[in-house]
This record gives sequence, structure tokens and C-alpha cells, in this order.
Amino acid sequence: MNNTNEPAFPNDGNHQFSDKGITKREYFAARAMQGLLASPYCHDLTNNINLPDLSMIAEQAVAYADALLKALES
Repeated sequence: MNNTNEPAFPNDGNHQFSDKGITKREYFAARAMQGLLASPYCHDLTNNINLPDLSMIAEQAVAYADALLKALES
């Protein structure tokens, strides 16, 4: 994926700060995770919150982000 590590919110270079912030991949994964956590199914998974369930949700969010980035390359 060519644009995975590109900044999600690039600036035009005229700003005081040069920090690029989060990457597109991180941004998309965070938004996917937000949607997954809002799902009633997710709440069923995490009623007995334990690390494997939360890890699975995080892995799914990253997988969705990667799929979106790949689709955007086409």
C-alpha cells in the first residue's frame, strides 16, 4: 500500500508545526474501531472484557483500514 503512512491531515507547510500527526492507516483503523465498538455484537463480545476479545476487535479494525487503503489505490 503506497499511501499507508501518508498523513491523514497534511498541512500546506505554512503552519508553525511540522508534525504530521497520525497516518491514514491509523485514522482509518480508529474510525473502524469506533464503528465496531458501537455495534451491539461487540458489546456481547466484551461483556466479560478480556484481552483476546479486545485484541480481536483491534485486529479487525486494522484489517478494515488496510482493505480501505487498498481499495483507494485502484
